[in-house]
Amino acid sequence: MKERDLIDHIISRLPECPPEILKGIGDDTALLRVEEGSDLLVTTDSQREGVHFRWEWMTPEEVGYRLVVVNASDVYSKGGSPFSAFVTLALPSAIPESTVDRLYDGILAGCHEFGAYLSGGDISRTTGGLDLSMTLLGTVKKGRFIPRNGLSHGDRIYSIGRPGLARAGFLALSRGERSEALTEAVSRFKRPRTFPFFPSWIETHPFLTAAMDSSDGLGQALSSMARSSGISIVLDSDPDLFYLASAGEILSEEPRKLAMEGGEDYDLIVGVPEKKAKAFEHAVRELLNNQSRDQLIYWGKADSAGIAGTIVSDGTCDTRDWGFDHVGD
Repeated sequence: MKERDLIDHIISRLPECPPEILKGIGDDTALLRVEEGSDLLVTTDSQREGVHFRWEWMTPEEVGYRLVVVNASDVYSKGGSPFSAFVTLALPSAIPESTVDRLYDGILAGCHEFGAYLSGGDISRTTGGLDLSMTLLGTVKKGRFIPRNGLSHGDRIYSIGRPGLARAGFLALSRGERSEALTEAVSRFKRPRTFPFFPSWIETHPFLTAAMDSSDGLGQALSSMARSSGISIVLDSDPDLFYLASAGEILSEEPRKLAMEGGEDYDLIVGVPEKKAKAFEHAVRELLNNQSRDQLIYWGKADSAGIAGTIVSDGTCDTRDWGFDHVGD
């Protein structure tokens, strides 16, 4: 299929432009409008063959959908909502047209689910494997942006999700483990979820001082929040990781290590003032009981007396470089 034909085919599959997309695919740039009282969020992330996925593990639909999720997660973690997406697609010469069509099945399904209109992008060739990247725009109400650097002394740190589950799924796929007990973990790696409820929920529950997602691992997220906030984080000695017990036993991996090292979870990591902690816990657990299998897990406290940017585990500074490093790994 020629480039022009592929673009026309993509355009034919799009719904009518929403009001905020004044001009979408088909011109040199898109023309967008942000409503008064909102700020613009911009994020970008990618899915690269051999780095983020392998074809023997995932379908084209899963790869395309995953591209949207990994971007939407950043927007939701800031208290915003997606509205416009741009995809850059670099295609190997031998890729079947049906595979490209199925990729866009996943991309368009994700865009529809999360409210982002596919407004443009770029298509080219690559001499390597498939290379997909997305730039996603979102909006957040003025004054509602939640930074990662907002932790203060005494803030309690929580995750919302199941950290380590995607890591267990990755290890299962890598090692060829086919136990039924690993089904949820494999599914979480192949088709991550995110939290569209979060922006509207925090409007009625304004508890949070800091937030980010855990795309590169819980440990890396905690380190980043501590470093940018200029504090240390003292970890709880016994987080409740019951959901990793079976996977950890099968894979011979300690649950806490899976949770701290794992990436691709896209869980929410948040800071809450200590005096609001009980109300926060009650509100989140009430929500999760009706929404999903995700858990609220307490990880520890922010401490201004410690060395800024460090994680304190079992009374000593933990200097391990947790999580995934896109350049070094």
